[in-house]
Amino acid sequence: MAIGLATVLATTIPLARVIGPDRLGYFSYVGWLTNVSAAIGSLGITLAMRKYMAESLGNEDGSRARAVYRTTLRLQSLLALALTATGLVLVFTVARTDSRWVSAFLVLSMLPAMVGSVPSQANMAGERMKVNTIGSLVANTINIASVTSSLLLGWDLLGVAIGMFLYRTVDCLYRSLSVLRWLGRYAIVPLDSETKERMKRFSGYSLIQTLLHLVVWDRSEMIFLRYFSSSDAQITFYALAFNMTEKLQLVPNALSSGIGARLFAQYGTDRDRVPQLTATSMRYILLCAVPFMLGLAALSPVLIPLVYGDPYRPAVTVVVISATFAIARGLMHPVRTLMQATENQARLTVWLISCALLNLVLDVILIPAHGAVGAAVANGVSQAVMVWGIWFQAKRLFQINVRWLDLVKIALAGGIMTAIVHGLQRLVEGWWFVTAAVMMGTVTYVATLRLTQAFDKDDRWRLEQLQARLPKKAGPVFRQLLRFLIPVGV
Repeated sequence: MAIGLATVLATTIPLARVIGPDRLGYFSYVGWLTNVSAAIGSLGITLAMRKYMAESLGNEDGSRARAVYRTTLRLQSLLALALTATGLVLVFTVARTDSRWVSAFLVLSMLPAMVGSVPSQANMAGERMKVNTIGSLVANTINIASVTSSLLLGWDLLGVAIGMFLYRTVDCLYRSLSVLRWLGRYAIVPLDSETKERMKRFSGYSLIQTLLHLVVWDRSEMIFLRYFSSSDAQITFYALAFNMTEKLQLVPNALSSGIGARLFAQYGTDRDRVPQLTATSMRYILLCAVPFMLGLAALSPVLIPLVYGDPYRPAVTVVVISATFAIARGLMHPVRTLMQATENQARLTVWLISCALLNLVLDVILIPAHGAVGAAVANGVSQAVMVWGIWFQAKRLFQINVRWLDLVKIALAGGIMTAIVHGLQRLVEGWWFVTAAVMMGTVTYVATLRLTQAFDKDDRWRLEQLQARLPKKAGPVFRQLLRFLIPVGV
């Protein structure tokens, strides 16, 4: 995820400055449509594969895990070929004539993206995050090189689209070969009929949830912006805000992904621990999301014009709204995984339908009059309602013990940090403000957590386990920080 953040900074900023908000809007729109099509076209089978692979590996049944993988890969490959072919036909019959080849390569990139999602989820099921990380590093290096070359050599958006196809292909091949290496030691057996039926049922719910998630959690507002806004620049402003908040959640998302993999595996070994593990994850994810998101909101009035230029100044308000609401987004992943692992997808689906309808109603009301700002409000409110509703249901179903006072302490630390950063805007300008704000904000946040005693001895034990996995040079610094945050007497 850190690699993804670095790639976004290295590609979107020069693209935005060279291409401009109007032309970049259509490119973002087509790219989003291909991603949506790939997600829908997968029929929810990759998530089903991840669940049942993790469950099989947790039960030390590697042969069954391999059977689940082979069945899913075969079906996903067929779906990917069919969807890509359909997309290419539409590109050369319906798409704008001046962007057909750009759109064609964006559509072609769906094929490796869809196929590559299968080995990616398999590595998650086996808790082999390192393999996915290396694949991301190689692929994103190619992405950065293609964008840089396209801008320097005048290949424009066509070069960028071709580069996207190439880096996704390399990523897909690397992850596929890695899975073959570690999964190949298990015997090849046919997938049993009971698992097939469970996967079909799970995939059905997953597909419905994917469709609904595209409304609530993805950029469905781009469709309304495309047809209700007077300029494609509004699409760019909204996509910029969405991408920034999404990529800046690298630590909360890394925690969420790791916790999700552990929840699925834990369900196969000790189901009784799953609910409380979910509750603990909520606090740690919030602990990371608050400074990142509120920090982005506080920095954006200076940071956006400084990095992207004055044409992107209207995106500041969109970024502030998106970043503030995005705090809740990270809290959704562990509780959604809990509901899926315990096969309570029906409850999750009902609430998703309600929030998707709310999102669409708010889109229709707010976007025609307020453009990207209205889109950010509609999406943010729907997400907040979604998170609150699912956590409420999970708490009632599994008797989850949420430590509300600790959450209040984290929110207080974030509020004080934001006030300090906002006050610095009157004293320092430009990059000096950004540097000073990051330093002062970090010190303020950590100090407030210490003063409010937001951590306890259980947290110290968990963090001490993490220390053993850090590089040797980082160990002493981490140990001192740990002693400051959680004194021995706590």
